[in-house]
Amino acid sequence: MARARQEVGESTAVLLERGGSFFVYEPNLGVIASDRTVEGAYRKFTSAKRALVAEAERAGLALRRSGAPAPLPARSRQVAAGQRGVVAELSLFVAKIGIFFLVVGGIGAVVAMTVGSGGKPLGMADVADKAAEIARDVSNLPPEKKALLRQSVGVVSRELGPVFGAWRSPPPQ
Repeated sequence: MARARQEVGESTAVLLERGGSFFVYEPNLGVIASDRTVEGAYRKFTSAKRALVAEAERAGLALRRSGAPAPLPARSRQVAAGQRGVVAELSLFVAKIGIFFLVVGGIGAVVAMTVGSGGKPLGMADVADKAAEIARDVSNLPPEKKALLRQSVGVVSRELGPVFGAWRSPPPQ
């Protein structure tokens, strides 16, 4: 505790008076307190400052003279930056490939059923008709079902966005 208090020992507190109240403010720490008397404001200010220093110390942060928290150790910054190990990267790659094969397999199954059933080939007019039918069905949904559909589409687009982004512009090797 003595270390953090020692580093923040020099005070640059400012005393202000507005509307019959006194304010004690330290811009370096962002601590402010007020009261009807100078002594009361200063007493509240020192209490708030002690509480801030104690909380920072409890969190493992050392306050610099400027009042800003000292930077975290290098190990914590690496974790925060999202760096993953080789195993995590490989498992993520395998998951993405699995999703890709599921999507391609689903599309392939639809195409195979259309072609294999002896039906007419799938054309742009068929796709446009199907899109119009889907739009008509969506407009007839009850409001709660529409909200659920919007939420589901949002989740899917957020999840697939990075995949398509990486597909369009793969990282340099």
